[in-house]
Amino acid sequence: MVGHLVRELPYGNFTRQVFLGGNLDTSNIEAEYDSCVLVLSIPAAPHAQPRRFQVTQRGDKQRLSA
Repeated sequence: MVGHLVRELPYGNFTRQVFLGGNLDTSNIEAEYDSCVLVLSIPAAPHAQPRRFQVTQRGDKQRLSA
């Protein structure tokens, strides 16, 4: 089911203010407007990207990948 999250008046000017968290790369925001729909793409900041690391089991020193 597709519905409306926010519906604006189809005429006149309006503004919208959005507060973004600190884990977003706001210097690389992309915006696209098509068929009366504004789409914002905001990537995650490099420090918020998932990381890989090794996990070692103490008993027999078996290595696991996480």
